[in-house]
Amino acid sequence: YRQHQRTVALDQSRLLGIGAFDRADYPAAVEALRDVVMSRPDDLDAAYAYAAARYATPAPDNRHIAEAR
Repeated sequence: YRQHQRTVALDQSRLLGIGAFDRADYPAAVEALRDVVMSRPDDLDAAYAYAAARYATPAPDNRHIAEAR
């Protein structure tokens, strides 16, 4: 049951994150996709959207560039 809940939550986060990325709402995309990318390293669409959104979301000391890799 818990695994199912986790899967549903990741699916919802993925949809929200990809939607935010498509709207160029990069901070929202980063927030929504962070767990998805960590939990599903084979999801290349989510990984691309996360990396591109992270790169486009400035952080102190240019940390966003390193985190996008």
